[in-house]
This record gives sequence, C-alpha cells and structure tokens, in this order.
Amino acid sequence: ASGTPLPQVTWTKNGKQIEANQHFAMESTPNGNHRLIIKNALYEHAGTYTANVKYKVQTQFMNFNLIITG
Repeated sequence: ASGTPLPQVTWTKNGKQIEANQHFAMESTPNGNHRLIIKNALYEHAGTYTANVKYKVQTQFMNFNLIITG
C-alpha cells in the first residue's frame, strides 16, 4: 500500500488488533511494503489475519488465513 503520505496499516487476528510482542512484529518500508512477521509460530497463531489499510478517508481490508501444521 503506497501513496503520499503513506497509509496507516494496522493488523488484526480474528477481529482483535495485534500489538507487537515476542511473537509479532510489524514492518513498513518507505516504498509502501507492509509485513506482519510471526516469530516462532505456534498452533494458537492460526486464524484469519487482516491488514487494515487506511489512506486519508478510505480504508481497505486484506484477509489472510494462516494454517499451522506440524
């Protein structure tokens, strides 16, 4: 998601906002790439993740389903 200024991106899992912690990190680059990084993924991390991209007055949502197998 690019633009000037860059859009705000927040991440949710199953509808609840994700905060950075020992398992989750969020990165945004100046060219508009946004990533949610899951470190040492566990079965409990499976679910529906959504990138909420807000640019000025418009918000777009991108959903990702994460399945953990072992």
